[in-house]
Amino acid sequence: GLRIGIPRPFFFAQLDAAVAAAVEQAIAELRKLGAEVHDIEIPGVEGGVGAVFGLVLAEAQEIHADALRTRPADFGADVRALLLTPTPDAPSLMLALRARDTLTTAMRCALASVDLLVTPTTPIVAARIGQETIRYGGVEESVLFAMIRCTAPFNATGLPALSLPCGFTRAGLPVGLQIAGRPFDEATVLRAGHAYEQATEWHTRKPRL
Repeated sequence: GLRIGIPRPFFFAQLDAAVAAAVEQAIAELRKLGAEVHDIEIPGVEGGVGAVFGLVLAEAQEIHADALRTRPADFGADVRALLLTPTPDAPSLMLALRARDTLTTAMRCALASVDLLVTPTTPIVAARIGQETIRYGGVEESVLFAMIRCTAPFNATGLPALSLPCGFTRAGLPVGLQIAGRPFDEATVLRAGHAYEQATEWHTRKPRL
């Protein structure tokens, strides 16, 4: 009986083929379980994600400042390089704050007409250690941005979101399904995730090592 929104622009516009197939199968399963599934659009998501990255960087640099100064070897080379990126200046941070507010309004407006949003957790499966770029959906971009592409909008706007297994690639790599809900409505997110897990067996499988 839940109304589920599928925000196809941005979240589904650029996906690895195996991820797309697994997520579409999961959406079909949710429909079979009795959900009303509707394609929706959330305006401004792409621009919002790019803008809020500066906020994430500034926050991470502040949180890890002491450890980075006293124990730099504890960080992997990729994370250390990211934390040493020049801090955004004040005007950039102000623009990022405004972009986050705009994105928050758009996400909450979308959730006024549906109970939940469902997307891939990531548009790709796990990349190789040390891999910096990846090509998927006909576009090449950094592995870092690919990994946060679908989760960053929810992190930035403070909406509760859950990731759970929804399939595997032929190579045995897991695919994640993301379910997100309204502010402080974790209960509905978890209820939907639990219903999906009871109807499928993906959460019982493990990648081949």
